[in-house]
Amino acid sequence: MLKKTTLIILFVVIVCSLSSQTLIHSYFKDYKEITRIVFVFDKSALFKINMDSDRQRIDIEIEKCKIIDSILPAMINEDNELIKRVIFQEFVNKTNITIEMKQSCYSEVFTIDREKFKLVLDVYMQEDPKSLESAHIYLDFWEKVMMNKRAKAMRKRIEKGEFEPSPDSFKVKKEKPQIEKAIELNLPKISKSDDLFKLAMPAISSEHINYRWIKDSFEIFEDLKDIMLNNYEQAWLKLHDYNESEKVDISFLEDISMQHNAISKQPTLINACKVRADKQIYTAPSSGNPEVVYTLNMLNSLNAYIPEFQNNMQKLISEYQKALNK
Repeated sequence: MLKKTTLIILFVVIVCSLSSQTLIHSYFKDYKEITRIVFVFDKSALFKINMDSDRQRIDIEIEKCKIIDSILPAMINEDNELIKRVIFQEFVNKTNITIEMKQSCYSEVFTIDREKFKLVLDVYMQEDPKSLESAHIYLDFWEKVMMNKRAKAMRKRIEKGEFEPSPDSFKVKKEKPQIEKAIELNLPKISKSDDLFKLAMPAISSEHINYRWIKDSFEIFEDLKDIMLNNYEQAWLKLHDYNESEKVDISFLEDISMQHNAISKQPTLINACKVRADKQIYTAPSSGNPEVVYTLNMLNSLNAYIPEFQNNMQKLISEYQKALNK
């Protein structure tokens, strides 16, 4: 548990002390039990950071700082387990940023001073993972953000068996038998591709007459969801970090090259999802069962957005090629 403390971070840059800085961008990434928030400035600055776990908030005061007019608010997902909201306040000679928490957390702060100046906050649910599941989340995070020493140390701790699985992992939920009857199952209105991935497989038992067909259909859905919400988004994030870096070591360059090779295979995988979806549509049960109708509508919606997914993936591949050819 982080004790109430105030951190004063000084960046001694004579030129910057005489002129104002501008907050030009902010973004965050959710890793379940960890959230990374990044604030981007046009130049180095003087910060005062108060990490108060008792009040469940972080207050950042930046002297002689303005906020660019076009900045967008930090849109934190409602299901984020740590952060409630981020508030920007601009005053005459300073800017304040308040990060409100949903619970007491452990936080770390560091800066990156390259083409742009970045203040990075890593907010953890706790300083050290308490279960095997949490340890894997920390390991995955550190590997993705290239904190290699921490990742290597955590992997050794996991291999040594320092962490026990959480009690919840042993709980087996007994599914109630599904009674065959007309259930109201309406497909939500899908006006954009993001809406598609909010769907979920109907809650049916393995005894349902169409269980196998419905399950196979949603396995296609989950495979495509993993490609676009995990592989695609993570590849964009890695490319962004690469483009923002003035200098990169050989391991980072190799990592980017491997990522490029990986996403180059994604269009084929997306097309395979379409072929599988077409097969499911062709073999759809003739039953008017609401779960079947729901699943069939999902498959048709999935097929309708395949061209958009392919186009987005091709653009990402092109951006990687441009970056590697510099």
